[in-house]
Amino acid sequence: MRNVVLQGKIGQGCYGEVYKAIAESTSSTSEFQQVAVKKITHRSSSCMADFEREIAIMKGLKHPNVVEMKGVLQDPEVVLIMEYVPHGSLKSYLSINKDWLLPEDHFLKYALDVAKGIDFKVGCSSAELFKI
Repeated sequence: MRNVVLQGKIGQGCYGEVYKAIAESTSSTSEFQQVAVKKITHRSSSCMADFEREIAIMKGLKHPNVVEMKGVLQDPEVVLIMEYVPHGSLKSYLSINKDWLLPEDHFLKYALDVAKGIDFKVGCSSAELFKI
């Protein structure tokens, strides 16, 4: 990714802001695509370490249900370029579409399925996860 043009802020976290942007692909076709760009707003050493850790984790994640990392730019500042998701975060999507989504009992089943998956990966019990 190169030649990134920010189009507007779409989110904010503890140490950074996320912007909708257009970026030019580094492939031979030089096509443009919609992306999300995460920038650091707090430049403390702990925030930079957290951001670098997030980048390292994102590099290793390849799953259809996880936002894809497109790249990292380091000049003039470090930014994380990610797949743009039109509906925003899962939280905002669920709140916007709450009237026509599945009944609550289905959400509980899905939450339990997620807990079982985490239980398998992490090795702690589902009951411990729900206490967090």
